[in-house]
Amino acid sequence: MVPKTRDEYQKMKQMPVNEPVNAMLNRVAIIGMPNAGKSTLTNQLIGWKVSPVSSKVHTTRQNVVGVFIEGSTQVEILDTPGLVTPQHCVKFNLEPTFIGDSSKSASTADLIAVICDVSNRREREKLNRGILNLLYKHHDKPSILILNKVDLIVAKRKLVGVIDTLTDDNLGKDFKSSIKRQYPIDERNYKSLFTKTEKLLKKGGEVELKSPEKIEKPNEDKKGWPYFSKVFLISALEGDGIDELRKYLVETAKPNPWKYNEMVVTDQKPDKLAIGIIKEKFLDVYHDEIPYTVELKIDNWDIDQMGTLWIVVNVNCPKERYIKMVIGPEGKYISKVANLARMELSNTFHADVSLKLIVRCIEKRKK
Repeated sequence: MVPKTRDEYQKMKQMPVNEPVNAMLNRVAIIGMPNAGKSTLTNQLIGWKVSPVSSKVHTTRQNVVGVFIEGSTQVEILDTPGLVTPQHCVKFNLEPTFIGDSSKSASTADLIAVICDVSNRREREKLNRGILNLLYKHHDKPSILILNKVDLIVAKRKLVGVIDTLTDDNLGKDFKSSIKRQYPIDERNYKSLFTKTEKLLKKGGEVELKSPEKIEKPNEDKKGWPYFSKVFLISALEGDGIDELRKYLVETAKPNPWKYNEMVVTDQKPDKLAIGIIKEKFLDVYHDEIPYTVELKIDNWDIDQMGTLWIVVNVNCPKERYIKMVIGPEGKYISKVANLARMELSNTFHADVSLKLIVRCIEKRKK
């Protein structure tokens, strides 16, 4: 369930954790660069829209928790904002959560999942320095590498080199040569990639987690991390490879008490969840700086006897000149945002939704 009101949310928080006798738990922190597909993957694993998704960067502004249950195992997914530098935060006026949330999630996680966009040349040639430092800081925790958007790579054999680089040449010659034989140079049927790769991994391609007495801090020349437990090839958008990853997260859980009642799919308050979805639609509809400069505030939130949600949101623009751009000719743009957000909110809360967006200016006038 996703609570529709603050009262329902408080009741959900107070629900007893009715765990089975042989309860298992796995807390997984998903770490990666902006737009790597962290939120799309989170939603696929949970089977519910709990994290906002957009083609533009910085859609996820803070840690988002999603939960799914398989048998006696509960898996908690920690979706984090894209990893950025302090300088990037200042330049783009980003919240402090962009710096601290990834590290915070990694600290509390049982497993660190690093996701990379292999369609991005920079990400497939080298792990980001921040990611390497985070893995080094938490080298006592198991970690996995998830290569996302492999459907966009036409020549699948290129993935061998990518895996080689990002695991610091730690997969073994037999595994790599097997992949080369499986994927001829003209391989275009990416749907078969996931099945083939999983078979290869089961034949011995999985990397055993190493626990050396001393791990050297990654230097400037370091491109990969040699201590990944396993590598997954997926397409989060298409849903390919998700089942095997989900299965792995369940199988690697340890005996521990559950954290949430079995009805919980996210710990987010309903209004924050709604704001994230509306913000997502702003990012989809508008260009340039507009979606990043407007501020969304809930003005009214009610539910009637029929279970319909009535939501009023103030769209606060920093300057007068933004109002016309946000509204659009004859209200075209703001109406599109409202319609898209209303449909998404209805799917998320499993209820009819009435959404009203009020555009106004909050520019401070000089006396």
